[in-house]
Order: sequence, then C-alpha cells, then structure tokens
Amino acid sequence: MKLHPRSRRWSRIGQKGTSLPEVLVTIGVITLVTGLSVTGITGRYDSHNAATGTLLNQLRLARMNAMTRGAHYRVTLNGNTHSLERLQDNDGDGEWAADTQVGPDVVELPDDVALSAEGGVAATGGLSVEFDTRGMLVVPSGATTGVVELSVTAIGGMDAGKVNRIEVWPSGQIQLKT
Repeated sequence: MKLHPRSRRWSRIGQKGTSLPEVLVTIGVITLVTGLSVTGITGRYDSHNAATGTLLNQLRLARMNAMTRGAHYRVTLNGNTHSLERLQDNDGDGEWAADTQVGPDVVELPDDVALSAEGGVAATGGLSVEFDTRGMLVVPSGATTGVVELSVTAIGGMDAGKVNRIEVWPSGQIQLKT
C-alpha cells in the first residue's frame, strides 16, 4: 500500500491482490465458523454416547460401592432418569431398604435418548439393578435368566434409532454392547 500524495491516506492505487495477514484472518474466520457448526451438528451424537457412558459408570460405581462399603447398592431406571442409592438392612432380616440418611444420586438424561430394560427387579418408581456386598447381581425370584439387559436408544439427530446395550451378568460383570 502506498500513501496517497494529496490526502495523506493509505490507498491501493497501483496495487493488485491481497496481503498475507488478510488471507490468514479470512482463513481463521472460516475455520471458526466451520468448527462451531460441526460442534452443533454432532451434539446429539455425543449426548447419546454420553448417556450410555453415564449409565455404565453408575452401574460400575454401584457394584464397586457394594463390594467396598458392605451394603447393597441399587441403580433404578425410571423414564429418562436413573438413580443410584445405598440400601441398608437395619434389623438383619435380609430385607434391604433405601438408606434414608443418604439420598439417591439422580441423573436426568437428554430428551433425545430413551432407556429401556429387560430382566431387572421391579422397584418403586421403575426397574432396578441391585448389587450385593460381594458385588454380585441380586437376581429377582422367578426370573428366567439372570442377565439384565439395559438399552439406551437415540430418538433424534444423526444417530436416530442407534441402540447401545449394557448387559449385567449374575456375577456382577458389566458389558457394553454397541
């Protein structure tokens, strides 16, 4: 750029093309806009996988706490929420009830994710998966199989219809099946 002789302003008289800083700024702006739009598009995909990961972690935490703290722990599925709660046997009769001193840890899932289950114990407020003090699954009486199958289904977005399955075996083993 040259200083115009009459106006003492910078002008582009006699110059062609663009400078390197102009090109770099343009590329930076395009990259930023593209990055933000891709993040918005993949958000639903991430929420489905995040919901699966959260449920998987709740189940693993329940099992670990049951083994290390000497109490039963239960994960209850209810609509689009799941909760982790500690159980106690106050009178030693083998009946484990919710510990009233420790409230449940409730996790609400995104609206574009649905939970379903097969083979768990019907509990107040939904279906539950319970672990005993040895970390083993408490199998409901009369159950045809000891395996509990939990499904996390994407309802909307790019992954609509995709199902992630979590299996809980009688031994307490927890597996993710995608």
